[in-house]
Amino acid sequence: MMVHKSYSFKEADDFDIRFWKRAGAAARLSAAWLMIADYFKIRGGMDVCPDYEDLFKALNACGVRYLVTKDIDVWLPPELNDGQDIYTALRKFGAPLTGLSPKDFANRKLILQLASSPCAH
Repeated sequence: MMVHKSYSFKEADDFDIRFWKRAGAAARLSAAWLMIADYFKIRGGMDVCPDYEDLFKALNACGVRYLVTKDIDVWLPPELNDGQDIYTALRKFGAPLTGLSPKDFANRKLILQLASSPCAH
């Protein structure tokens, strides 16, 4: 455990940014995953499907930048990513990409929805 003393919100924010940059991608993924799991527990005791963890690992391994919303939607902004990287990450995850190509992921209007039956734990 670590303690850091700050005297302003800016100083505390700056420390947090430096801390998480030094921690590395794996630590950030682990922390994000714990926050997602805690969010669902607080929200009503829902279990989080382990597919999300696999998806985040694949995205991170391919260097894809993404945003996770409170509803656990995953946004892959084309202006921040290469279509080939997104395509490779989704293929690595096991997404059915029939009819899609890397150039599709450069289209800002594309909304790709992946769904499966609810996870059973």
